[in-house]
Amino acid sequence: MKADLGFNWDKHPQLQQLKPGMAYTKVSGDAWGWNVGLMWTPVESVRIGASYRSAVGHTVNGTLNTDSEIKVPVEGGTFALPTSMDAQVSMDAPAWAMLSAAWDVNDWLSLYGTMRWADWSSFKALTIETEHKDFSSPKNWKDTYLYSVGYDARINSFWTLRGGIAYETSTIDDKYTRTGTIPDADRWWFAIGSSFHWTKDFQTDVGFAHLHGVHERSLYNSKHEEIGKFRKLDAYIIGIQGQYRF
Repeated sequence: MKADLGFNWDKHPQLQQLKPGMAYTKVSGDAWGWNVGLMWTPVESVRIGASYRSAVGHTVNGTLNTDSEIKVPVEGGTFALPTSMDAQVSMDAPAWAMLSAAWDVNDWLSLYGTMRWADWSSFKALTIETEHKDFSSPKNWKDTYLYSVGYDARINSFWTLRGGIAYETSTIDDKYTRTGTIPDADRWWFAIGSSFHWTKDFQTDVGFAHLHGVHERSLYNSKHEEIGKFRKLDAYIIGIQGQYRF
């Protein structure tokens, strides 16, 4: 795993009394997890599946860099931290469980439905550890749920058209903990894609998804005063892949 993390000093709970600035953390590391799943076919045209992915514990190392000197309060005064220092970040990517169903309506149309739960309530805080001082930003997130429906339309032997729509709940349980670094909100997913079957063994897939954040998306200071609001929370995902069956 590689990640670039950043926080604004003015919003950080331990540094907000200091002059505003920016800090950046660049870290990398590896971790292992496991998956398990099963599928049931009650009739030839219907498939029901369940799967589970374990939490993945990441402990990653790198450097914390700041754009100017940080002075942190200590007994009797302040202590100036270096502008670059070794850092370590530990967090668990959440476990999730998913239930899916597929129905082959006829030779050219299939319908799908999915429900997914993710254990984001296990993410209590984002903590950056250094040899001088640890910086922790509380999150206290809640579990999320995603509900989706979709279809495959086999236009001909070469071209399959697919699309879907989903709604996913936000991780943020307390709106006052939302940050500009992770501006999460409830969201809609709108997706469309195609598969192209070049031979019986080789195909390419392309897809496009638009994520649109809705409902509460404001930012607040430590006094719970609204200091800003995201006018839009949108993301766009494009995917391309190839498959060859041996």
